[in-house]
Amino acid sequence: MDFVSPGHDTHFALALLFISLVEVRRGRRLAIVDANTQRVISQLATPALSQVEWTGNRERLSLGTAEFSMAAEAVANPPAPTPALRKAMRSARKPRGG
Repeated sequence: MDFVSPGHDTHFALALLFISLVEVRRGRRLAIVDANTQRVISQLATPALSQVEWTGNRERLSLGTAEFSMAAEAVANPPAPTPALRKAMRSARKPRGG
């Protein structure tokens, strides 16, 4: 596909995102497919696509008074991060791909 100007790249990316969101709402997934074999090489996931997928799967959650109080307390006073969580966050902050 040839692009006339850099602005067209942005329009293409936005169009692809929009189409992807519409398809995810229909229950489909975005995938990279080998043109010769029609085999799925990889499925793509982005925060936006994942959010659309998760909001499509609603479940009722019932909490008793004790469970609700426990959840509210955990939100109000979260526990200190564990060493494993700290390590994971350090890894997440590192630049990728270079």
